[in-house]
Amino acid sequence: RALARLLEGWLDTAVDCEGQRLPPGSFSAGLSVFPQHGATLPLLLQRADLALYAAKGLGRARIEIATASGLSALN
Repeated sequence: RALARLLEGWLDTAVDCEGQRLPPGSFSAGLSVFPQHGATLPLLLQRADLALYAAKGLGRARIEIATASGLSALN
């Protein structure tokens, strides 16, 4: 959860890029953590992907963390 909050904080900040001020952005993300959510890279990616789709389904601009079962995600 700490990583999710850190990422959200970064995107809440305007950025200067090549002389232009870019407004804060929004994004959705799904996170999975080794070994809690899987012992192999394909399993971790699958569970992160499920969490991403859960985030988008809950209204976007969210970060969802995978569950051990990979069947649902929680914020």
